[in-house]
Amino acid sequence: MANVPNWTEILALRPEVVASDGGVGELQMSLHKAVYQTVDVPYRDVGYYADITQPTPKMVGFFSRVARRLAGAGEFVALYHLDQGMGGGKSHALVGLYHMAANPKAFFATELGKQVLTEARSSGAKVEFRNARVVTLTADHFSPGRPTELFGPAVNLFERFLWALFAGDRSQYDAYVSQGSNKATLQAALASIDRPVLILLDELMDYAMELSSASFVENMPSELAFLNALMDACDDVPAVAFVVVMIRSELDPEGYTPLAEGFREYIARRLNRNGTTVAVTETGDFSAIIRRRIFDQGRVKLPVTQLAKAYQKTVDMEPAWGQQVLERMGAGRGLASFAERIVESYPFHPDLMDRVLPVSVRD
Repeated sequence: MANVPNWTEILALRPEVVASDGGVGELQMSLHKAVYQTVDVPYRDVGYYADITQPTPKMVGFFSRVARRLAGAGEFVALYHLDQGMGGGKSHALVGLYHMAANPKAFFATELGKQVLTEARSSGAKVEFRNARVVTLTADHFSPGRPTELFGPAVNLFERFLWALFAGDRSQYDAYVSQGSNKATLQAALASIDRPVLILLDELMDYAMELSSASFVENMPSELAFLNALMDACDDVPAVAFVVVMIRSELDPEGYTPLAEGFREYIARRLNRNGTTVAVTETGDFSAIIRRRIFDQGRVKLPVTQLAKAYQKTVDMEPAWGQQVLERMGAGRGLASFAERIVESYPFHPDLMDRVLPVSVRD
């Protein structure tokens, strides 16, 4: 294929990929790092986040629903469950939702944000909001029964929720803690701040695993009761959206105790009852997502025609290769569709992408 330019002559790796020598490191999305700034990750910047984010149809649709909900623009669903396995884009979506709620002006000025806003307004609704409060609960970074610096005196999910909701205002926190973890308390707390509220609960099963240990298991019923009450309360307070990340059991490779699995089953039933399950990626998105994360987005013409002709020439010269390889790969995998498939996967071979496609995306 001497007449086909090498991908290195067409695409340029992003500087951060070069700087990391190809390692993923801090390029993997972490809601905790983005929000609490424990590490100076590049995706803390709204513009950078939007630049590396492939605006998949499902992501744009999901973000638009949350935007309508926060704006009080006719979206009745308040509760969303992200249940895809590893590689399904959950953390990426949570970071984007945080940016959208915390800095809507900057987010909606990006190309990604413009697509979300266009979709959100497609029904004719006025979609505008500001001063949203983002309650970020990264459950893999705190333990039951133990206070942390980020959440003051709080030692359970109810208390941590209130601490984040009131931005560390101790008087408000104490007042609502004293009223108990119930639906009425949560409704009153959400309504009291008089602004849109986005609640992001990430890695819930990490917390459930610790909660199932002998030291903390007696607190599990109260934690479940709080989550149940919060899911109910969010439905009844306008401009409140609640997003929960909890991988469904068949896609989760981690081994959990029976009590932790029981926790998951209980929450999953209530998520299904009160909300909706969403996905932000699907099979056809994966190649474009990878390309956007790794390479600069300059406008380039891909050598699709040259590649297709080069492969055809190889088959013409070696008929056995076509008969014993391509013809055995099944419908839609031969040379007839090669040019179309390479557009989606370049610079990777489309059949390579099929092999590395995450199980969570296939589902």
